[in-house]
Amino acid sequence: MIWNSLRLKPPPTCDDDCSLGWRIEFRPMELQFTDFENAAFAVFLSLLTRAILSFRIDLRMLISLVEQNMQTAQQRNAIETKRFFFSTNQHQIQPMTIDQIINGYVSVSLLFFSFSFCLSIV
Repeated sequence: MIWNSLRLKPPPTCDDDCSLGWRIEFRPMELQFTDFENAAFAVFLSLLTRAILSFRIDLRMLISLVEQNMQTAQQRNAIETKRFFFSTNQHQIQPMTIDQIINGYVSVSLLFFSFSFCLSIV
């Protein structure tokens, strides 16, 4: 199963390794302009993955909302002006700006604090 930014990988057959379950692969949309930006994006995804796994953050939401977020993201200046659907601590989906998602909002999953914690232990 593949869509724009993630790939869902099924578990391998038991001939290979039965301990692996379903996996999700992050896939960036395209390369960034410079090598520094590519490296920064790779580090960001690494920290994001560590935070999700360490704090067991539940980011599940309907695929239709993910598709709606992708449509919104393709609009001009969307990162500064548009709202995207995101899961809160109460397992509700709310439209929020990217600033609210990354830096915190009253009831958002604590991504910012998770990143800070992961940076402190690296």
